[in-house]
Amino acid sequence: MSEQNLYEIGDYQLKENQQKTMHEQKPVEEAGISFAKKKKVLQIVFGLLVFSLFFSLLCLIIGTGKISVIYSEVKELQDKLMMENSQLKSNVSATNSEVKELQDKLMMENSQLKSNVSAIYSEVKELQDKLMMENSQLKSNVSELQRTQSIMAKKLSKLKINCSLTPCPGNWVRFNQSCYYFSTSSGNWHFAKQRCSMLDSHLLAINSVSEQTFIKKISVSTMYWIGLSDSAMEKNWQWEDGTSYDSTPHFWAIDEPNDAFQNEDCAHLDAKGQWNDNKCSIELQWICEKITE
Repeated sequence: MSEQNLYEIGDYQLKENQQKTMHEQKPVEEAGISFAKKKKVLQIVFGLLVFSLFFSLLCLIIGTGKISVIYSEVKELQDKLMMENSQLKSNVSATNSEVKELQDKLMMENSQLKSNVSAIYSEVKELQDKLMMENSQLKSNVSELQRTQSIMAKKLSKLKINCSLTPCPGNWVRFNQSCYYFSTSSGNWHFAKQRCSMLDSHLLAINSVSEQTFIKKISVSTMYWIGLSDSAMEKNWQWEDGTSYDSTPHFWAIDEPNDAFQNEDCAHLDAKGQWNDNKCSIELQWICEKITE
């Protein structure tokens, strides 16, 4: 082998070794660079951690200081509130005491007022009862006075009428403004009518309850003809003095008039003073009536 070849071979091996060495050094360098980066990152993280810890500690210290100040203020405010609350309780207690005293006073005054009102009510009630009794007595007196006045007025009116009226003839009886003659003899209804006419009167016409009562009182137990008949027309009763039969009260006995045997056309007073229809031909006593002026 020549020297040139040896040289070339050696140069080739040298280059090959250099290339190999370079290839071997490159991963080492890359590994060193990666480790340096990691170390730097760790240093940065550690620094940030230390800074964070320091900052947290600083914040804690500051926060603790502020909390201490706030606590002190809160404590002072709490003490102040407790003092004010104690003062308020004292004031409320004093107010309650005053209110209780005022309430007791009002209750006493109310009790006294009720007692006074009760006494006044009793007096008013007693006075009211007395006034009611006096009023009742006064009403009774007034009523009695009115009754007496009415009686006196009637008597006075009757006296005036009696004084102003023409006196009744002998054997005649006065009632209000009329004179009445009660016969002692008997005759039929037409005869009685004629006799009354001769005495300037007419057979009795009963126009009111008071007149019926007066006649009944005198005529009791005796039957008398009265001036009532339906001779002109059956059931069309008429008074001799012209008074309307339908406008005056009627005093017929029970079930009368009954026109027995279709022959009872004249009226008379029965023994009880009630009206009864009968035959005009029978003979009875009669009553004449004369109105005076």
